Amino acid sequence: MKKLTAIFLLGVLAAAAQGLTPAQKESDFRYLASLYAGLYGPREWKKQAINFDLLAITPWLQKVAATETDIEFYEVCQDYIASLQDTHVTFSLPSSFIARLPFGVDLYDDQPLIDTIDRTRLPQARFPFVIGDELVSIDGEDTTQLIEKLRKGYPQANVRSSRRGAAGYLTVRAQSRVPSAASLGDEATVVIRRQNGDQETYIIPWIKTGTPLEVGPVPSPRTRAAASQSDLPTQLQDLRVNIVPDALLGYGSRNPIFVNGLPSTFTRRLGGAAADIYYSGVFRYDDLRIGFLRIPSYAPANQTLALQQFDAEMAFFRANTDGLIIDEMRNPGGNACYLEQLVSRLTTEPFRTLGWA
Repeated sequence: MKKLTAIFLLGVLAAAAQGLTPAQKESDFRYLASLYAGLYGPREWKKQAINFDLLAITPWLQKVAATETDIEFYEVCQDYIASLQDTHVTFSLPSSFIARLPFGVDLYDDQPLIDTIDRTRLPQARFPFVIGDELVSIDGEDTTQLIEKLRKGYPQANVRSSRRGAAGYLTVRAQSRVPSAASLGDEATVVIRRQNGDQETYIIPWIKTGTPLEVGPVPSPRTRAAASQSDLPTQLQDLRVNIVPDALLGYGSRNPIFVNGLPSTFTRRLGGAAADIYYSGVFRYDDLRIGFLRIPSYAPANQTLALQQFDAEMAFFRANTDGLIIDEMRNPGGNACYLEQLVSRLTTEPFRTLGWA
């Protein structure tokens, strides 16, 4: 399934040194809206389901007119697309710029908890916080408020999924999804609540890579007199769009993120060989034998082999266990038909996974 992605090319849009003119902004937004008016299939359904009419652009044009900078304009465009609440549509800027803090965050019981730490950059002697501590704020802004701002760069069909995706952007700001990312300072003031309840404040440098998108015109490679043919590949490299799939630990990985925390009674079955598509095993809980199987994605390289392995594991679990845990944390999605094949092996009841006829 292809995503409908709006990508703004600054070399096309920008025409004045001070940035886009009001007339350009209005024209560009109308063009953006026209793309969705003509290409977005569930348009009428969205009007009924979430009361969002993408053709009603007058209020959006008013917001566009009120913007004072190009970045503010891009944020209005992003808000418009995010209002569809659809994971298959995105607004991306042609920027390779990313600002990172050397630790990762995800939501656990709706709390933004640290789940990865780069100890090469954050030695424990100076930064003693640990995995499981809570990120309270960044530069004085509460993480709850930040997540609400950031989740428009990670639109999903439901608020919970969108908030979880946005949690990854707390410490990994790609300008392709967060237009204001390039305006971050060199350091962040980070407040962390330790598991004993104490709050601690740290100053942590942002790690910045890539080329930021800036206001004003970018000379076209075709018209820039100083550009030679050999320069073009280097110039065009900066138009790559980053969607930061690595913002979350274990995104699409075969091994579960808690592989080192599995019960001591856990016995692995799949996951030790290169050909293993799944990670599976069995562990004891009281007098019960519990099966465990991780589905890392719904886009295996060899779907036939994947189904064979899945069937073999299901047969084993039915014969040898009292219960089964299916882990699909941080599964990036994939083929809906393959997903339905797996679901059909897990239930005897009728089910419907997608809303299309």
